[in-house]
Amino acid sequence: MDILKICMGGAGKTEIVYRGNLNFKMLKNYLAELEKCGLIEERNSLIYTTDSGRLFLKKLDEALQLITAKNRPF
Repeated sequence: MDILKICMGGAGKTEIVYRGNLNFKMLKNYLAELEKCGLIEERNSLIYTTDSGRLFLKKLDEALQLITAKNRPF
């Protein structure tokens, strides 16, 4: 989720590593999986969140809000 957010406006691999608190080996694996799922794409040496990635983030946020709301005492 953090990687998708970091890449919303485009980000280089080094930026993703530092902002995502990752190492380059981990990043390589995560980027491969996210790209395989169509959630990110690489253009001009930058990684961008795709429209599908943005929709995924939106739906995930909605689901988390529902879970949080159900766990609140009324």
